[in-house]
Amino acid sequence: MNEQALDIASLEREFLGYAIAQAHPKVREWRGEGFEPDMQEATAAALRMITDDADAQRIAEVMHALALPAPCYKGRLLTVGDLRLIAHIDFPDASGDFPFVEVRCANLPLGSIADWPSLSAGLACAFREFRPRALYFFHPAHLPLRAPTTRADMHFLAAPARSMAKRPDASGLDRIELRRSTSLDFYQRYEAAYDQMLGERPHLRGDVKVESRETLAACLEEGLLSEVFVDGAWCGLIAARRDMIAGVRGIHVVEIVLTKGARGQGLGVAVHQRFARCVYETDPAAIMIGTISPNNAPSLLTASRAGRLEIGAYHWVDLQSPADGFGGLRSQWFFS
Repeated sequence: MNEQALDIASLEREFLGYAIAQAHPKVREWRGEGFEPDMQEATAAALRMITDDADAQRIAEVMHALALPAPCYKGRLLTVGDLRLIAHIDFPDASGDFPFVEVRCANLPLGSIADWPSLSAGLACAFREFRPRALYFFHPAHLPLRAPTTRADMHFLAAPARSMAKRPDASGLDRIELRRSTSLDFYQRYEAAYDQMLGERPHLRGDVKVESRETLAACLEEGLLSEVFVDGAWCGLIAARRDMIAGVRGIHVVEIVLTKGARGQGLGVAVHQRFARCVYETDPAAIMIGTISPNNAPSLLTASRAGRLEIGAYHWVDLQSPADGFGGLRSQWFFS
């Protein structure tokens, strides 16, 4: 094994220890023997950003407007005061207009740090060729949040499919039928349902979006795409895929939408439960996971009533003037 491999192995052990120490206790409880392997996989993925030349070259080609060499886009091992972390630069789009630093793992949970001036300056300096405007990080819900001027971007909610399935029958459950999709023939109806919803809740534009055919096709291929029928009538869909978020492996609910006629009746909880029961039948150990915007109060309430718990949240902190704001950015970045 060469010296670089030994160094990476040492770093993996180091940062794996940090990840395990900071993980939400419920995740360890739910995942059991799978907990540490999941943490190791997430840590290894973060470290690959430091060593992957091909990926850095790919990103440089996408971000050609910035005219910066490929090594600039690699992840970086940084020490800023007492903080030791792995971070990389990211962008909402190829224009490069809003560069931000995403922290993948650190020896201390960033949200628990109250003294930010030196940290903010150090991270801005480390990526000074990009002039980053914000910092993005995950903070576990069981740890105190002390960082000033943070803005939650996405709440991360999770629960075992087993516990959701075994809750008392949700109101309206007998009205709900899920039919596993065999094609994407429903897509136009799905788009129309989304347009109706955004017409009623325009404040969610920029926070939620219609999923692409490609995303739904991936859910379909995994057998995790179902159309929702209420009293026998088509009323929306629920889609998921196997994924890992913040080191938690599970069934990621990427979409749940109901038509106008089915909303406002509390049926979302019943859809969650019906889907959880389907998942539980085929994968009894599965964890249901997903992220929800803080602006999407109805979805947050529905997920909570269905039994999902907040495990943590992704947060923004300004690295420049707070007046820059965040412009409705979503956590669906190019290179994370």
